[in-house]
Amino acid sequence: MLNINDIDFSEAFWDCWSGTGSVVADCNCGKTHVAMNSIDLGWYSSPDENDDHATAVAYFEEMAKNNPNMILDYGDFDTFTILELAGRGFVYGCECEGWKPYMNFIINSRYDIKEFLIKIHEEIKRAEEHYRTFEVLKEI
Repeated sequence: MLNINDIDFSEAFWDCWSGTGSVVADCNCGKTHVAMNSIDLGWYSSPDENDDHATAVAYFEEMAKNNPNMILDYGDFDTFTILELAGRGFVYGCECEGWKPYMNFIINSRYDIKEFLIKIHEEIKRAEEHYRTFEVLKEI
């Protein structure tokens, strides 16, 4: 028998939620992720510096020496995707996976959520009917 908890829905979850991207991305867990090979990294270095990539790399490497929550990523991508959920930002690929409780809540409550959405739809239809009725009566 298939157990829904054995299926990884992570990619589908991230694909369904709009997010933003940033060269320097703060995760809700307190970690700051830096895309060290991004061509835009210079824009995020010290305001006293220019847009020089090498200067920015040195700046962030120096910062990371004293900050264990700064994650320097030397991969090939230019930005980190940030998922906004309930007023919190979560960085794609962060080891905290702070977004997972939201996904698990949706998966484990899917039938209740479905019923809730059906009720909302019914209430919206009723409100639209009342609005149209009042608009007609207003003209009389």
